Amino acid sequence: MKNLQFDLLQGNLHINHGSILENVFAQELASKNIDLTYYDQKKLGELDFVVQDQNRIHIFEIKSG
Repeated sequence: MKNLQFDLLQGNLHINHGSILENVFAQELASKNIDLTYYDQKKLGELDFVVQDQNRIHIFEIKSG
């Protein structure tokens, strides 16, 4: 597995920014005591976060571009 922290510290900007943004988003949700749920079903697709708020469900797919 590639060491993303090392690449960042070395100034390598050719990294997967999406993974960094997913982590930032996860930290923000976790700081608000929101349970994190990830859905990955190869046939149907991937959702980065599914958050239930009272009677609503919010679906998030984080993109860097």
